[in-house]
Amino acid sequence: MPIPYFFALCLVFLIGAAIASFLCNVVYRLLHQEKFLKNRSKCEHCQHFLEPWDLIPVLSFAWLRGRCRYCRQPIPAKYWLTEIITGVIFVISFVTVFPSIAADFNNPELYFKLLFEWWSIGILLFVALYDIEAMMVIEAVVWIAILVTAIFRMLLLSWQPLGPSLAAFASMAGVAILNALFIWTIVLISKEQGMGKGDIGLAFLIGLIAGWPGAVASLLLAFVSGATVGLMLIALRTKTLRQVIPFAPFLAFGGITAMLFGEAIIRWYSQTFLLF
Repeated sequence: MPIPYFFALCLVFLIGAAIASFLCNVVYRLLHQEKFLKNRSKCEHCQHFLEPWDLIPVLSFAWLRGRCRYCRQPIPAKYWLTEIITGVIFVISFVTVFPSIAADFNNPELYFKLLFEWWSIGILLFVALYDIEAMMVIEAVVWIAILVTAIFRMLLLSWQPLGPSLAAFASMAGVAILNALFIWTIVLISKEQGMGKGDIGLAFLIGLIAGWPGAVASLLLAFVSGATVGLMLIALRTKTLRQVIPFAPFLAFGGITAMLFGEAIIRWYSQTFLLF
């Protein structure tokens, strides 16, 4: 592996980890009704303000051995794991786009596509993290994300001729509507037991992000992963059949995976399970 490429991967990983760290901080402050842009970060236990070297993504947790520098109370490992997972996802996104960038280095569309993927990963991660902690999806955030994603999509399509780009955007919008209608039907039938109205908007957002056939793959992955985790939690007696688990994280997982590998997943599924 060439040295510059290795450093690029490390940089991308740190960017992803830093974004995850920021989003975890935003979620924590929203839940505790704190301002997340002005106030400094502090320890959850001793309330001591943290220095910049205490906040280096991934590395600070490892260096401090998972404990606060000042009170030595344990730092929740979920933050560290979120940083690592997000960094890896950013690297995967970069690796999938890099061959095209290497072949056409001066093409701004490719860099914009990478930026769009990173935006999508970030917003889906935020929605998932908040749903895990609060058992709800902030609908206002989802609808703002839909608007920003639609603008991203239109800008990406602007590199194509007008006719095909309009047709492609109409197709994405149609897929997003079908995604949302599918989740809306489940919400209606289940009377919001396990899924809520916020999941409907989230399904629409994922339809715009993943497009066709990625949106189909996203729902498939969301339900399979959700059912698998649910059964595991029941088997471990962490949850019961009457308890609900947040579904947005599984929708986010399906959306991110489908955005990166949607066509390959559909191709594999068709070849493995379908006879036509």
